[in-house]
Amino acid sequence: MSPAETHIIRTEHEFRSLEREWNDFHDAARGTVFQTFTWAWNWWKVYGNGRNELHIITARIDGRLTAILPLYLERIGVVGVNLNRLRMIGVYETYGEYTILTRPGESREPVRAIATELARCLKRPGCDLVSLFRFPPESEAMGELMTGLRLQGLRGQFVPVVIKRVMMDLPPTWEEYLSGLSPNEREAIKRKTRALIKKGAEVEVVGTPDRAAFEDYI
Repeated sequence: MSPAETHIIRTEHEFRSLEREWNDFHDAARGTVFQTFTWAWNWWKVYGNGRNELHIITARIDGRLTAILPLYLERIGVVGVNLNRLRMIGVYETYGEYTILTRPGESREPVRAIATELARCLKRPGCDLVSLFRFPPESEAMGELMTGLRLQGLRGQFVPVVIKRVMMDLPPTWEEYLSGLSPNEREAIKRKTRALIKKGAEVEVVGTPDRAAFEDYI
């Protein structure tokens, strides 16, 4: 097997052209909503601000996409000093958990290659630091990345931050979900649904995974 090769995407045209391959890779890797092309693309269109620069790093082995780390370069001022910082697309203004998109169990080689690429970026003019926010501390890929950065002789600091969340298992159908609610909760949903319809809204229940419906939601 050939070593992993990295590439940096810097233009919106190249970013957009990766959509189909990104979607297929995301499905195969069973990624989260925050790792989808749709989430990253729409976040960038809203928060890119025209001042930041794309810096999406991809890794391939024998031409096959094996990892994506969506970054952008921003200019910040710290105590009167201007710095160029790489950070993950998505971490500003919106909640989410962000990590390298890679297949479970296949992260070591491509992620180490991305760590080497990040080290090269930091050694060149125009990039002063890398800040990686809001990733699960148990992430295999991010653990590999931090190990790879240390092997490159870079200094880093990791501060775990616990964000409290409420998670619930949902039944497979909308009808089963409704049946599990109290009578008052069911009546409240019906009442609000009728009010929406009277105002011209269309209510649709999507019962199976549907990328088009997801993109409409985003």
